Amino acid sequence: MMLDGEKLEASMLLKNLDDYTWDVKAKGGIDLEKMTKIFPLKDMTLAGKVKANLETSGKMSDVTAKRYDKLPTRGSASLRDFKFEGKDLPVVTLSVADASFDPQKIELSQLNGTVGKSDFSVKGVVSNYIGYVLKNETIRGNVSFSSTLLDLNEFMTDAPASQADTTSFGVIPIPANIDFLLHSSVATVKMMDYTMTQAAGDVTLKNGIASLSGLKFNMLGGAFGLNGSYNAIDVKHPKYDMSIKIENLSVQEAAHSFSMVRTYAPVAGLVNGNFSTDFKLTGELTQKMMPNLGTVTGAGLVKLAQASVTQSKLVSGISSLANLPNTSTVNLKDVLMSATISNGRLSVKPFDVKFGDISTTISGSSGLDQSLDYSMKMMVPAGQLGTQLQGLVGQYTGAKPTDKIPVTIGVGGTFKDPKTQLMAAEQKEQVKEAVKEVVQQKGQEAVQQVLKGDKPADVVNNLLKGTTKPDSVKSDSTKAQPVNQLMKLQNLLKKKKN
Repeated sequence: MMLDGEKLEASMLLKNLDDYTWDVKAKGGIDLEKMTKIFPLKDMTLAGKVKANLETSGKMSDVTAKRYDKLPTRGSASLRDFKFEGKDLPVVTLSVADASFDPQKIELSQLNGTVGKSDFSVKGVVSNYIGYVLKNETIRGNVSFSSTLLDLNEFMTDAPASQADTTSFGVIPIPANIDFLLHSSVATVKMMDYTMTQAAGDVTLKNGIASLSGLKFNMLGGAFGLNGSYNAIDVKHPKYDMSIKIENLSVQEAAHSFSMVRTYAPVAGLVNGNFSTDFKLTGELTQKMMPNLGTVTGAGLVKLAQASVTQSKLVSGISSLANLPNTSTVNLKDVLMSATISNGRLSVKPFDVKFGDISTTISGSSGLDQSLDYSMKMMVPAGQLGTQLQGLVGQYTGAKPTDKIPVTIGVGGTFKDPKTQLMAAEQKEQVKEAVKEVVQQKGQEAVQQVLKGDKPADVVNNLLKGTTKPDSVKSDSTKAQPVNQLMKLQNLLKKKKN
């Protein structure tokens, strides 16, 4: 028969209603634009030419028994110059599409087209399609997808202002009967305010779980690598499990773009410099497909090659407490931090920085509520001690300005309202260590005096004052002990008396 100038041959035989048996053949072409003149479409236009050569026969009992080899279905189909335009929808074009099929599989040799501003090229193989369509069995596929531009913003609609708080993406379940491997390569991806370039990797859909493997892309000036999974089998508690690598990303960009960084490490917004990280994260997603930060568990390393922190209440508070000069900036050079996230807190193991010119070791944690619990151990030259710190060492005399005094500062409160204080307990531990050093060096002299009948307390006091009995200690001034060690020892003795 001729359909508006296009030749089309078709036949169909259907019999035995107890065990449906069919024999269908179709060969020819269809001009879709001409078809719309016969069957008009409201608010839509359709164009393109379809050519097909199809044959299928069989009976339902073979389908039920999964004897697909007894269903001689084969043929080919092609589409050229396809175009679809609909109201409020991106324009879809297919320049070329070619496919062939048999009872086991459909092979898509090429599919090139555009959706709005986005272009794509797809090819691959889909198997067990008959069982999927007729018996809801698992469909399998191995598909390659490539694009020079994928603009996802065209598929997102802006909600009215009154609906802005309630309209969002819901949890996306992955059908358990889909087993697909997608190899993807996209030169540019646009999504909201983000632009990703050189994106490539594999996506696997299997058993209701979506897995990412070897996904790499560039974004925000940094290089990203992702491996992980998305599990929405329990749609009320969707989960994710990922390993993320980032190279040379601006710390401030990360704080601005990622809520997890902004929440757990608010100071990141004040850090000038780039960082790299290798981090593993697990947790749940909300019903809006956003991370539920209270469920996050993770661990990894964060490296800062060269960075600094300025204009911070935290830095100002520490400088004010210690009255230390040249400490308006914290310098971070070749810093490697080991961090963990658990029970709503980000914890970091001790790492070293430069607080002005002063070497400082920092450790502690921050919480979802932006609470701070950090310890800063500093070796401060005695000549730079502020008035509050001088209360700890003011009883000592003879300390050289260059002598290093160990000081521990505790940081509490919140990021917006940090509280700093001297940590007496930490100071006590440091003094104990100083005592060990003094005892090792002066122990022999003290033992000799105690054996001669002197009281232990008097011996220690004499050592602190620099006075000893002539027959037990030489008067060589070069053998005097470091002043800061004696100061720590005297401080400990006073605490013991109290």
